Amino acid sequence: LAATVAAVGACMKLDDDDDWSGYAEHLRQAPLSELPDQSGAVRAETGYAGKTAQVLDDLRARLPAAEVRVLDYVALLPADLIVTIWLEILLASDAAEDRGEARLDLGSKPSGKPRVPADILAHLKRLDLLTSASEDDPLLTVHRLHRRRAAEILNEQPVRQAVLLDAVVAMAEERGKASRDAITTPDLRLELTPLAALAGELETSGRFEAAVIIANWIHPPSRGLGRYAEGRRLLEPMAARCESEPDSISAPQHGMLLNHLALILKDLGDLPEARRRMERAIEIAENHFDRDHPNLATSYSNLGLILKDLGDLPEARRRLERADEIDQKHFDADHPTRATSHSNLAIVLHALGELPEARRLIERAIEIDEKHFDPDHPNLSIRYSNLAGILRELGDLPEARRWMERAIEIDQKHFDRDHPTMATSYNNLAMILADMGESAAALKAKQRSIEIELKHFGEDHPQIAASYSNLASILLELGDLPEARRRMERAIEIAEKHFKPDHPSLAIMRENLDAILRAEAK
Repeated sequence: LAATVAAVGACMKLDDDDDWSGYAEHLRQAPLSELPDQSGAVRAETGYAGKTAQVLDDLRARLPAAEVRVLDYVALLPADLIVTIWLEILLASDAAEDRGEARLDLGSKPSGKPRVPADILAHLKRLDLLTSASEDDPLLTVHRLHRRRAAEILNEQPVRQAVLLDAVVAMAEERGKASRDAITTPDLRLELTPLAALAGELETSGRFEAAVIIANWIHPPSRGLGRYAEGRRLLEPMAARCESEPDSISAPQHGMLLNHLALILKDLGDLPEARRRMERAIEIAENHFDRDHPNLATSYSNLGLILKDLGDLPEARRRLERADEIDQKHFDADHPTRATSHSNLAIVLHALGELPEARRLIERAIEIDEKHFDPDHPNLSIRYSNLAGILRELGDLPEARRWMERAIEIDQKHFDRDHPTMATSYNNLAMILADMGESAAALKAKQRSIEIELKHFGEDHPQIAASYSNLASILLELGDLPEARRRMERAIEIAEKHFKPDHPSLAIMRENLDAILRAEAK
């Protein structure tokens, strides 16, 4: 009854001269809707449930065609995560096509003179068919009854449904492509979660490859913003379907999806599974591309970073050097891809103790990136942080601190205060401060780092093990030996769940624990 009254209320708002009694009489005289029962047989529905469809159809019949088209579009979009600009783009493109012009670029906002009457969405909001939390909120919610009825009508009009779905797919793919700048563009950032939800809607609508394409576009910025759990929820079921239905997806998209999933698993600390997924991505790529294809370089590079975290440094180096060898054949010396290759190899060389070569490569990566990005771009923050770590190992602590503080300055412009990148930056600064003898400041930075990490990773993540190990070192310097020992023992306990007994990180942690125990024995 409440649903019917809400629908009648929307209908009544259309004409001031309508009255409740007149419309009620209309409903009594109207034929009952025929709806399928649970077995699929058509039966005459009685009572308010049957009349609701009639009310919704009455309302649609009295709306302008453009507003009916909006209701049909939203039947294909996630009910609570409809981005206003999506509807504006779709309607503007429809209007252009209706005038015999080429459809507009569905990845861009309409520019110049508005091509759609400005009051279309405002009118639907006045009727409560679309709602938003505030006047300026870019996210819309659609009334469930109207969304369901529009979906039923579209199912009865497969040609029209396919046309509208094609437009939604084109818009979504282009918005996904635009989202690669979401880390530095807040307006695009708000579309990431709605695009993930839309990918799910498209998969349900039979457009699986389009759903995967969107997922692949939005993964890098989502991962860069620390949305690991959201990324895993989206990618893991898609990867399972790709494996069970290999003909449902192209090999490049399948491989890219596995690449992205592997990196999410790496971030979440599931390193063996990350390695398995990345090796499967490489298997697909090697079967599809020639041996020097750039896609293979990306996969080799990603596998190299996973192997580095697993402690297999020689194999990590081999994979990264092979990736760089391929990149040299396709990109000039100052291409941003070469900067990424140099940076990744520098990380492994740093772990291997080859500090002068690691420094040379990271400084070359910075030189390239500074030619392509603005001074406050997140890519430069990553490079500066890596350089600071190498300089710390080389003993140039003042310069290491300068680069690390510059990295944090950039991060604070792009990420919220609890973002995982901030945790990494605070950790790196803490270790530099500890080496400089500023143990109290180092302890504060390290505790802030752990506070952020626990919000994202939980207690048993390998990053927490590394952080507890670093914290123990600082506590040792401060003379708090019992707490230093407790933290180091907890670090080893976590690391043993993730790493083989001969992992380099475990060896370092055990050496550090021995140092604490010796200090306690004195």
